[in-house]
Amino acid sequence: MSSLEMIRPQRLAKNIVIIDGFSRSGKTLLAPVLSSMERAELWCLDYLFESLSTLHLLGKIDKKACAMMLQLFSDIDLYHQSIGRNTNFRKDDDSGAAKNGLEEVYRLKAASPAGDATVRQIQKKKSILFLMTHYIFGASDILFGAFKDRLKLYILMERHPLWLVESWYEGQWDKRIGNDPREFQLCCQSGGKVVPWFAAGWAKEYASLGRMEQAIRVMDHFDKSFQARYRRLSNADKKKFLRVPFERFAQGPALFLNRIQKLLKTLPTARTRQIMSEANVPRVFPSTFLEEQAKRMEAILKKEKVRPQYRKMLDRLCDQYAKERL
Repeated sequence: MSSLEMIRPQRLAKNIVIIDGFSRSGKTLLAPVLSSMERAELWCLDYLFESLSTLHLLGKIDKKACAMMLQLFSDIDLYHQSIGRNTNFRKDDDSGAAKNGLEEVYRLKAASPAGDATVRQIQKKKSILFLMTHYIFGASDILFGAFKDRLKLYILMERHPLWLVESWYEGQWDKRIGNDPREFQLCCQSGGKVVPWFAAGWAKEYASLGRMEQAIRVMDHFDKSFQARYRRLSNADKKKFLRVPFERFAQGPALFLNRIQKLLKTLPTARTRQIMSEANVPRVFPSTFLEEQAKRMEAILKKEKVRPQYRKMLDRLCDQYAKERL
């Protein structure tokens, strides 16, 4: 039985977009805008896609079986979204229909007939499935390989490291990962220590660091893994990969949205303008916004007694981001 090849020859989700990035990088700023466009479904937060990608990266799951599961659940998610099944109607949730201006649309979907007619509608409309993930671009080889031409766009949301490091630190992820029942990252055991999957290769260092040093080291790890993954992209895959810096998108969204619309062959709707207005996009940042954040971070660095090597690590991340993204 181990020689059996698991396959899914049929397809339903043929227009897949992945929105990836750290918490507080701007994913929930961009995702509602995209979900408001023609042919779009409400963006979907399904941890299965990042968990499968992670397990594949770590060599814990067969490549073909993993690809089949990704294909299967993309089809399942699109069908469920199309009939309003499992829709989040919580008023205050970022992923909910209400927060995305789609409550009425999805209540109608949930009250409508489902079945073969839904499949025909998906195929005719060429529905777009938006999947949100958390910082797995470094492990995305399997996603590009499994979806192939079905993956129309992979968006990596980015933000200045001063905000991302602060967010990781304030979120107390060092205490939550592997302990909090409401935290869903995969963990592994290395050298008697329970660490998140991404620290498997440097578990001893991870466990030895204070909160702020750990936050900096985590950002450095992902920055390197993202850069390495980008170098592995084929020329064809680079054409459907888009970095979206939070600061540039918030101030000038048209540049990014025009490219996204062209790649997805879609158009904005009246709801798109409403969503952007509610999110205060475009917006103008105060001239001192970066300077003020740097002062807040410096106070934390001193409080946490961050050592020079990790201060230099953070400086490198900031300098690189300022040079390439701002």
